[in-house]
Amino acid sequence: MPKKKVSEKLEPKSPFVSSSRELPATQGMLQLVRSELKADIRGLSSEMKAGFNQMDSKFEQVRSDVARIGVLVEEQNSNNRIVLEGLTGLWQRQERIEIRAGEVEELVRSIVRPRT
Repeated sequence: MPKKKVSEKLEPKSPFVSSSRELPATQGMLQLVRSELKADIRGLSSEMKAGFNQMDSKFEQVRSDVARIGVLVEEQNSNNRIVLEGLTGLWQRQERIEIRAGEVEELVRSIVRPRT
C-alpha cells in the first residue's frame, strides 16, 4: 500500500467548501467590487484631469512670459534705433566740425605765412 501524505490523513474529504477562497461570489459581492473599482477609476481619472489642468496653467504662464519678453525685446529694438539715429547725427556733426576746423586751420596758416 502506498504511503499517504500527512495532509491527506488529517483532512477529511467533505462535500463542503473548507476555505473562503473556494466560496462562490454572490451577485451583491460582485456589485460591491465593481462599484469599488469604478470609484477607484473615477478617482484616478479626476486626479489625472487635475494634473493636466495644472500643466495647462503652467504652459499658459510660460506662454505669457514669452509674450512679455517679446514685447520687451521689441521695445529695446525701438530704443536702440533712436539711440543709433542720435549717434549717427552726432558722428556726422563731429565730421563736419573736424572738416570746418581743418579749413579754419588752413586759413590761419595761409594768413600767417605771408607776413613772415
